[in-house]
Amino acid sequence: MNKPANSKLSKFKKWLTLPDTAKRLSVISGEDVTEADILQLALENHLKLSVNFLNQTVARRGNIVGYEDVQWGEFPIELGFKVPNLPVEAKGESLRYMESLQIDNTRFLNFSDELTTIQDVWDLPMIGCGLLHIKNKYQSLIGGPEVAFQILGGPVVEGPNELFYQVGKNCYTDLCYGPQTKAEIVKLKRLESSKSNNRRKEKLLICRRERLKVVKNIEYRTGFGRILMGHGLPEDSVLVVRTDALCKFEQLMLDNETEKNTATKVNKLSEYHARNREQVLGAAFAVLAKWPDKCTDTKNKVIAAKIADLVVKEHRLFWPNTSWDKNGPPLIADTIEGHLRKWLIQVNKQQ
Repeated sequence: MNKPANSKLSKFKKWLTLPDTAKRLSVISGEDVTEADILQLALENHLKLSVNFLNQTVARRGNIVGYEDVQWGEFPIELGFKVPNLPVEAKGESLRYMESLQIDNTRFLNFSDELTTIQDVWDLPMIGCGLLHIKNKYQSLIGGPEVAFQILGGPVVEGPNELFYQVGKNCYTDLCYGPQTKAEIVKLKRLESSKSNNRRKEKLLICRRERLKVVKNIEYRTGFGRILMGHGLPEDSVLVVRTDALCKFEQLMLDNETEKNTATKVNKLSEYHARNREQVLGAAFAVLAKWPDKCTDTKNKVIAAKIADLVVKEHRLFWPNTSWDKNGPPLIADTIEGHLRKWLIQVNKQQ
């Protein structure tokens, strides 16, 4: 029996599958959230995706460096003649390319030749081949066009303390026991099982064991380039979302909703006060037009206080059917006087 996405057990899980993540966000947001929505949120860096490697996966360590330590390679000269729109002066010249992978504006990854294996759940930053893999999967879900993989090399995953690895698509053990390695193992076992027992055999055993190490290393180095040519994540891996990453996104949703509600309240309050000021200023204009002699002093200067008093006194003319019929205008006399004085001070200076 499938548990609902918002079940009590979900908070104890360290990660959720994409379908379960979509269900949980659907419940929280009150909208129909799909797996494609999850991928789009990841592509826009709102939600962090992770990968669960079910089996041991071959990988190589990536070391963070600055631009000054970026590694560069060169394409063969012959390739330059096949590159479209290449300037004429560049024809016949070797073409440089960046071997390092760019993380952001200041950080790059240089990858080691030494191979290892990784397993379990790792975060998937939206860079390099991993970014293209998610883009392609997203387009597949929405029925869009296929994304062209332009970046050679496998996806990069991230662990704690900025630990980066580039992963391949084949199992490490398959690479370890390639044809050359198997042949060397057979030769070594044959020598070990021989009946002779002398110093020459000991020297041959040492040589065979050293050669086996060398052959394995060669197969690692040459084989890894082949497995990285297979773009995308390994087939025995699963996209997931860590529970803590999901909680951060849910908090972001809550903060945005709170901010939106606050802004709405502020806007409504501002509109309310603006409407009150507009009504009071309209009433002030009306009393000034109807009783000009009551709004000026002996020197014929318009007095804000007199206008404000008349608005309060005659408020039933302007607000006959509101709750202010008994309590007066929406603004008190002092506030009305203050608003009027700002406009009248320049006029009175000219008189």
